[in-house]
Amino acid sequence: MTTPYEPTEGAIPWEAPGAPPVQGWLESVKLLVTRATDFFRRMAPTTGNYLKPFLFALVCAYIGAVFGWIYNMLFQFSLGSLFGVRGAGMFSGLVGGGMGLIGVIFFTPIGLALGLIIGTLVFHLMLVLLKAATQPWEATFRVLAYAGVNNLARVIPVLGGLVGLLWWIYLAIVGLREAHRTTTGKAALAVLIPIGVLCLCFAALAGLGGLALFGLIRQAQQ
Repeated sequence: MTTPYEPTEGAIPWEAPGAPPVQGWLESVKLLVTRATDFFRRMAPTTGNYLKPFLFALVCAYIGAVFGWIYNMLFQFSLGSLFGVRGAGMFSGLVGGGMGLIGVIFFTPIGLALGLIIGTLVFHLMLVLLKAATQPWEATFRVLAYAGVNNLARVIPVLGGLVGLLWWIYLAIVGLREAHRTTTGKAALAVLIPIGVLCLCFAALAGLGGLALFGLIRQAQQ
């Protein structure tokens, strides 16, 4: 069942008619950083327009990916200087970095699109199972797309990934709660259960990998 949408102060800046794209993007980022609840209350759960939220997420993803690439290059050059890499080795690093940047440009939108589609299917299914899905799956897609602002946390060296992950969890919970007009508890379960299952799978794979490696070492010692 779809519940009526009641915006608090009008459309979000990025989707406001006639708003300049740069200003709309900056104002939306500011809202997500300072008043995420207000942002998602103002966000229409459905508009029929998947492109707008995707483009917002894509800009954030590109910024985060470029900063990640820059930090990776700085790390590689720092290691190279530490170990005395010169000449051909440094040139090889530049070529590899250039190829990496091309990969960032090409694969970022593909990875983002796949991530949003899979994430929407998983989290919306969780909402359905919890009887918290009061809006179509587009509402879940829109929440995850705008929660993609977390990629901007990658501008923070070293800890950007962790900060971004925690920020995304918070935004996803708040966004699903407001978009589907459900409780914080159900929204949190819809987000945290899949993440918990994924972590358990990774832990199991790591454990199996460790056991296999231990077995190979034991065989080599015999």
